[in-house]
Amino acid sequence: MKKLAENSPLPRDISFANEVTNLMALEHENITKLVGFCREAHTKVVQRQGRYVAVNIDECLLCYKYWPNGSLDLHLFGM
Repeated sequence: MKKLAENSPLPRDISFANEVTNLMALEHENITKLVGFCREAHTKVVQRQGRYVAVNIDECLLCYKYWPNGSLDLHLFGM
């Protein structure tokens, strides 16, 4: 699973669409397949400069096919 960054310079819906579009267009033996996604929006109350404000939170998760040989970082960097 991959959670899209909350501090992306692009709006979340654009970065989400870009990620999905790129993954759907690529086919290579070393690139795992996108299985599905989850997108959830909710409102959270936070304190900012001494005041409480309502903030819209939009979370996106991408679900990939299981890679049976472990994480790529283990193959690149070892234990």
